[in-house]
Amino acid sequence: MNRRSVRFSNIQTSVSNTTPRDDQDQVTHGFDGRSHQMVSIHVVKFKTVKVRAQFQNEMVVAGLLKHINPSYICKTLEISCGEEWGSIVTGKHKSTLFDFVFETKGDRRVIEPEAKRIFTKICLGVKTLHELGIAHLDIKPENVYFDENTGVPHIFNFASAAHVTGSKGSKSFVVDRLGVRGTHECHPPELLNKCKCYDPFKVDVYCLGVLLHIMIAKYYPYSCKNEEVRAPIFDVASEHVADSGVALLKQMLDENPFNRPTIYEILRHPWVRLGARGSSPKFLRKMKKVRTSCLKKSASLKIW
Repeated sequence: MNRRSVRFSNIQTSVSNTTPRDDQDQVTHGFDGRSHQMVSIHVVKFKTVKVRAQFQNEMVVAGLLKHINPSYICKTLEISCGEEWGSIVTGKHKSTLFDFVFETKGDRRVIEPEAKRIFTKICLGVKTLHELGIAHLDIKPENVYFDENTGVPHIFNFASAAHVTGSKGSKSFVVDRLGVRGTHECHPPELLNKCKCYDPFKVDVYCLGVLLHIMIAKYYPYSCKNEEVRAPIFDVASEHVADSGVALLKQMLDENPFNRPTIYEILRHPWVRLGARGSSPKFLRKMKKVRTSCLKKSASLKIW
């Protein structure tokens, strides 16, 4: 296997096959000799103008996060952009929240205390982004790294992100010409209807509602996958979450973005505040045993 040394401005790694074959994107791993940690290197081919713009979004977010050490957000160690290729170096993560949720196969699911603690930490990461004027716009289990041993999530993939100057996501802030971004399955009604003006921070809130429902029920909270305006359903959530949690879900998934809470209001909600304390390894081991012995009926994920 051909190996070569790749030098970035502040990091040096020894990696294999960092140049993608057949113009395909590639994720490879290496070792950073300066920090003595394993890293992931995502090499992107700028096949279209859209791909280049998405990579530039990553660069903007990396620059805004450069001088802080945010909790629950995947830190970009280095980012490099050329004419045809771009490279992003981050810490190495083994799995995502999607993997964690769906490793509980069949009738087993993430139980409420565990889901609440994970969700609270993700919301704290989103709060950091919103305070910097960053709307992620593609929050979903696949875009959250998760370490089952520590119970720590890290939000990543800022290709769809938007930096909105003059806002910290604390109140409604409608923006023009952002376009439709993110994943269709998680889109709120205003994106399904292709509204030209919308509040990107309230889109994040809706996506958080979808993510929370997936953690609890293992499928999207919709009754019909083809409706332009989907009607959220909460039958399974109501069976496995306290009434206050279901009430929060309904607020986040409200079809009217002006009725959705801000990320600050979510973190002040009684259901979230009760789960704000960190999860110790002992608690996580206990929750894992409980989760693997839970035999309640569940549906599989509906992918459109």
